[in-house]
Amino acid sequence: MKVILHPQVSPITANCCVTIGNFDGVHKGHQQLIEKVIKQAKSQHCLSAVVTMMPLPQQYFSGKFAVDLLSDFKLKARLFKKMGLDIMCVLSFNEYLADMQADDFY
Repeated sequence: MKVILHPQVSPITANCCVTIGNFDGVHKGHQQLIEKVIKQAKSQHCLSAVVTMMPLPQQYFSGKFAVDLLSDFKLKARLFKKMGLDIMCVLSFNEYLADMQADDFY
């Protein structure tokens, strides 16, 4: 699995099936969603990708240590790799991203 940390521009190409989220805990619902992305990517002969953020938005807005995480970055990366994802893209959640309009994020 390729891990892309804090890209300045989107590294995700048109040839990807992508999901985005915090994925804290990588619980069964997360796993089902990721499995669906991987299955879809395989059926379309493209890459599977997950986009997440660091710090999590909850941490950013409430202070880094005010939110207990169920899974840290390294654990998430191990779980994603084990599940078979091709790409993990980690965005820096900062003032720029927090202030961005939804249409601009897309």
